[in-house]
Amino acid sequence: LTWERLGRGYGNLLDAVRTWAAASATLDIDDVHERAMRVVTEQLAHGVTAIRTHANVCTGDEPLTAVHAMVALREKLAGVVDLQVAFLCMPFTPDDVIRAAFDAGADVLGGVAYTAADPTIENDRMLRLAEQAG
Repeated sequence: LTWERLGRGYGNLLDAVRTWAAASATLDIDDVHERAMRVVTEQLAHGVTAIRTHANVCTGDEPLTAVHAMVALREKLAGVVDLQVAFLCMPFTPDDVIRAAFDAGADVLGGVAYTAADPTIENDRMLRLAEQAG
């Protein structure tokens, strides 16, 4: 639901990650919520009752835009669909933002450690933060 907005052709995974990171600065909660509701509604129509969604860290002033939108959607659809919110961070995501994502209602943590200068250190950081969150 964002392909046209991104204005990009085909590329590799790292290109897609970078393109989405840049575009995420333009997202707002209503936009994310509306697009997610469209997808969830379609999935429900096909019998899906449990979904794990990735709420990416957003660049710009509001890094938790996607988390807030998906948590609100989870609350709105409680009892209809089990929506698990995975906060997908980047190596540049500060620890306090990751902690704030859990405080805002993210259920689990994901990341792209392979894009870090030292993937092992980044993976250890994500595991430590996830463990701290419970």
